[in-house]
Amino acid sequence: TIVGIDKLFPVGSFIIRPVEVNIIIEPAIKLWGERRNLNDDLLLIEQTIAKHLPKSYLPDDSRELIFKENVRRGAFFDLDGTLARGNIFEILMGAWLTKHFRLFNFSEIARALVGGIRLKHAAWYQAVMRSLKDVPVKEFLAPLEVLLASKSERARLFFSETRILMEHHRQEGNELFLVTEEPEPIARPIADAFGMTLLATKLEIKEGCFSGRVLGRIMKDDEKREALIRAAQERGLDCRKSFAYGNSWHDLAMLKAVTHATLINPGRRLARKGEALGMHIIRTKIFRSFE
Repeated sequence: TIVGIDKLFPVGSFIIRPVEVNIIIEPAIKLWGERRNLNDDLLLIEQTIAKHLPKSYLPDDSRELIFKENVRRGAFFDLDGTLARGNIFEILMGAWLTKHFRLFNFSEIARALVGGIRLKHAAWYQAVMRSLKDVPVKEFLAPLEVLLASKSERARLFFSETRILMEHHRQEGNELFLVTEEPEPIARPIADAFGMTLLATKLEIKEGCFSGRVLGRIMKDDEKREALIRAAQERGLDCRKSFAYGNSWHDLAMLKAVTHATLINPGRRLARKGEALGMHIIRTKIFRSFE
C-alpha cells in the first residue's frame, strides 16, 4: 500500500507531484486452504483495499457494500455439464426408449433428430418435448429416482467437485439455486435432493402425463439471467456478492449477472471469453485432493 497515492496520482488525473510516499506491506492473504470460507476471503480482500486506498478512489456504493453487514448471497448452478456429468434428459430418454421401444412416438423422435440439425435451438427443444406427449411423468422419472437413491450412482452422475462447492456455499449460509434448461418435472427431484431452489423450463402436465407443450420461455440465455435477477430480488439477495456456475454459452448471460462467476470445464473459445470477462475457470480434476 502506498500512502499518499492520491497526491501522486489524483483521481481523474495522471499529473505527478513531488510528494513523500510511505509504503506499507500488509501480511499476505491466503486465498485458498482446505475448508476455508470463500466469503470471508473475499471480504478480507475488499476490506484491505478499502483500508488503504483513499476514500476518493472508492465509489460510495462500493464502500457501503464492503462494510455492509448481513449481506445475503445466492449461489446459482447450471445442471447439465456443471452439476451433472451428462445430460439428464438424454439419460431418461434412453432408459424410456429401451423399455418402451414399440410404443414410443418415433415420428416425433425423427422430427426432433432432424430439428437438431436444421432448426434453431428453441424450435428443436419444443420438437423434443412433443415427443413426450402422453408419456406418464412418474414412469418416465422412475430411473432418476433409483439413481438419486444410490450413493454410488450419485457419485457417478454428479461432479464431486461441484458438490464440494455447493457444500461450501451451504455452510456459509448462501442460498442454493438450480437454474436449468431441463424441464421442471425432470429437474425437480435433483433440486430437492440437494436442497436447492429450482428455476427451470415449465412443461404442461395433463392427468399425470406430459402433454408435449412447453409453457413460457425455455430457461436458457437471457431467460436464465432474468430468472436469477428475479429470484435475487424476491429473496433479498445481493447479485454483487452472489455466485454463479455454468459450463456453456447458454449460461453466459446468467454468469454476467453476478460478480463471482465461474465456468466449469468450458471449451476453449468459451474459456477465452470468460477470462476476458474476469470469470474464474475450473477444471474438475483440480479438486481431486479434496475427496
